Amino acid sequence: MKIRINNNYLRYRLDKQDIEILLKNGNVNSSTSIGLQKLHFCIKQKDIETPRFKLDELGLHLAIPTEQILQWAQTEQVGISFNIYNEDNSELKVLVEKDFECLNHDKAEDQSFAFENPRKKTT
Repeated sequence: MKIRINNNYLRYRLDKQDIEILLKNGNVNSSTSIGLQKLHFCIKQKDIETPRFKLDELGLHLAIPTEQILQWAQTEQVGISFNIYNEDNSELKVLVEKDFECLNHDKAEDQSFAFENPRKKTT
């Protein structure tokens, strides 16, 4: 899982393996070490009406309705996009999308589980 944060915009990119884990286990996790602690990210499918976030000391947990996850994961749909309104009336924009192969990628990055890029030229 790749995560990009830019002000009030969060973008998650899940590869084939991430999506397989999400469908099988109901959640997919990622973490990064910062000093002696880990910052944890989680996407869960839940029987809820609308997406929601939970933020705790060391983690960000995103719950998405199961129906939306299944529609996205089992079709050609590229992403799920939604807004979450905070208690202070600010807006958090969220995009969860399939991770496509980079056309000009750093060879050090493993892309073995990425989706084939639709812009990739075939000969």
